[in-house]
Amino acid sequence: MEKHHYFAKVSGIYRKARDEGTGKAVKYLFKRVLMDVRPFYYMKEIFPAAVPDHLAALPDGFEFFTLTESDLETFRHHPRRDEYVDHQTMLDHLHKGDTCLGIKCKGEIVALSWYSLIDSTAKYYPAPMGEKEAYLYDMFVFAEYRGKNLAPILRYKNYQILHSLGRVTYYSITERANSASLRFKQKLGAQKLFLAAYCELFGRYKKTVILRRY
Repeated sequence: MEKHHYFAKVSGIYRKARDEGTGKAVKYLFKRVLMDVRPFYYMKEIFPAAVPDHLAALPDGFEFFTLTESDLETFRHHPRRDEYVDHQTMLDHLHKGDTCLGIKCKGEIVALSWYSLIDSTAKYYPAPMGEKEAYLYDMFVFAEYRGKNLAPILRYKNYQILHSLGRVTYYSITERANSASLRFKQKLGAQKLFLAAYCELFGRYKKTVILRRY
């Protein structure tokens, strides 16, 4: 299994060199085979005191739903399926007990977001959640439906559901390079707790280093 894993990586480097030149292949080699470094922010979100009117309800024709295994099977045939988390990972999340809240338009999934009452699912920073906490992850709105405030509306809906369960403090991870995600969360009042870097060496040695606390 391990030999196959490294053969796949070597094949990837060969394709990079063939298609994009040796320079990019060297960068790919460093990132995927030698070391992968991912700076990220660990964020804290709280239940808002008030929700702006324009973010309190979905536009006409849209509806909230909670993902089931049946929805997951249907989602296999979504025209933009490959842009989101793979099928097995989503299935594992469901079986673990995490919840996926989404938005549909005319029966088609247009946005998704997960939460866990148990722990952070991210390899960057696994952490247990307390009895009044939750972890939010994998928020995504398909490109055709962006610009309709679906992401903040969906986030607020998550807050409302979690608050009804007695969960009032929420955590999430944003990669430092994902400025759009960072802006989205900060507009909702999210705060950076710390900046860290997840480092993976030779695909085996993994460590998260906290670089700065806020």
